[in-house]
Amino acid sequence: LSTMMATDSLADLALMYRLLSRVRGGLDLMRSHLAEYIESTGKELVSNDTVKTKLSLFSLLQFLSKNRKK
Repeated sequence: LSTMMATDSLADLALMYRLLSRVRGGLDLMRSHLAEYIESTGKELVSNDTVKTKLSLFSLLQFLSKNRKK
């Protein structure tokens, strides 16, 4: 799942969503994994000491805009 998110595999994510929507608790499982991915990626972007603050903020905003609900 995290690989699909990182590579913007929207078609694969949509297929996974459709498949998991047929399984009891499947969407909850997908939701929790997506939340973990977003949280860990956000923390990584914010806590990266080797990157200047402005670049980290830009990366975080870019990540959030890419993953916000449409």
